[in-house]
Amino acid sequence: MKRLVFFSYTALVSLLAAACGDAPESVPPRADLLLTHATVIVGNGTVVEDASILVSNGRIQNVSAGPSDVDAAETIDLSGTAYTVLPGLVDTHIHLIPSGPNTSDEALARYIEESLPGRLDSFLASGTTTVYDNGDFWPAIGEVRTRIASGELTGPRVFAVGLILTPPDGHPGGTICVDNPYCRENRMVYLDTPERAREAVDFLAEGGVDGIKVVHEHLGQTMAREVLDAVIEQAAMHGLPVDSHNQTVESSIEAVEAGVARLVHPPRFGLVEGTSFLDAVVERGVVVAATVGSVGPGNAGYDSEMAEEYEALMANVRALRGRNVLVSFGTDNAGGPASVRVGMEVDAYLDIGLSPGEIIKAMTLDSAVYLGQEDELGTIETGKYADVLIVDGNPLDDPSALGNVVMVLKEGEIVVDNR
Repeated sequence: MKRLVFFSYTALVSLLAAACGDAPESVPPRADLLLTHATVIVGNGTVVEDASILVSNGRIQNVSAGPSDVDAAETIDLSGTAYTVLPGLVDTHIHLIPSGPNTSDEALARYIEESLPGRLDSFLASGTTTVYDNGDFWPAIGEVRTRIASGELTGPRVFAVGLILTPPDGHPGGTICVDNPYCRENRMVYLDTPERAREAVDFLAEGGVDGIKVVHEHLGQTMAREVLDAVIEQAAMHGLPVDSHNQTVESSIEAVEAGVARLVHPPRFGLVEGTSFLDAVVERGVVVAATVGSVGPGNAGYDSEMAEEYEALMANVRALRGRNVLVSFGTDNAGGPASVRVGMEVDAYLDIGLSPGEIIKAMTLDSAVYLGQEDELGTIETGKYADVLIVDGNPLDDPSALGNVVMVLKEGEIVVDNR
């Protein structure tokens, strides 16, 4: 609506001036916000020095080198600072609502009203402006997504898969929800037949999910192939991508060959080099969420078993990137402070061998591509959402500067201000 008012106003000024006989050559443009004298990491591998960023109606109106003479309702001048501007981070694997405390409708409602706002603030405070909730209580997470989109709740933009589709007693029902009947009934659907699979996909599609999540394999427990095939076929009828949770190389190959669009983790048991996995992923255009830091040295319970998984994950991400497979930024954050989990994933990227520029691209543009949102998110470019992270320092020199959050904008609104 604001955009319509803006253009109507401009046209009216031009018409009135023309009627008076002294029409100007052009009407000066206007903007809601101007960021000026900024060092901008665009997110696609380029940097613009001493840049001006114009924001109107929640979107980036223009990015240019040098000062701007455009009138803006608010101007933020970054001259004389060591600040760097980059796109808001996009986390492609999180879980907003933890299982443990939510054992009833009343407990879940209480958590959403009392505890969730702080968790949402934690993501924004880390510079994360978009998240992909990869399996949660439904329809609760869909309602949270709607409340954030409407402005009733402040938080990162949410995409969500809703219920997790899993084999009987499969993860997370037989693992993190094993002692929580409410969680098993409201966070997942057990699939034992193709018919049940199609019904579950239809139910979620009608509820407006952004993707379908299957636990194809976890700790050796594997979904029957005919059930997985039914999920993929039914999801395709609704135009929804299927995300697959796998741990072994062998099951990951089967999931890719069956037609899943995304793997929510790289294989952590076994090495992909020398198998058919890489060829299958490349041939079918499958993308992968990293989630390597989730088992890395930053974990409190880090032990020799996790160290072995960490080494395998790092090796497999190197192999994937060696074949130019897109590996997005995903923390698998199910309850910890977002800034800590962001730092753990950055450390993992460094251990893998990514350059600072590659890390930033993975956390912004590559993650937007993973979600199919590259036309809206992931770079500081004209027409995209004005999701902006400002940090103290230059993360191209030192990626730890990503933790020095000064300001965060989501759709042009300042949601974090540590100046």
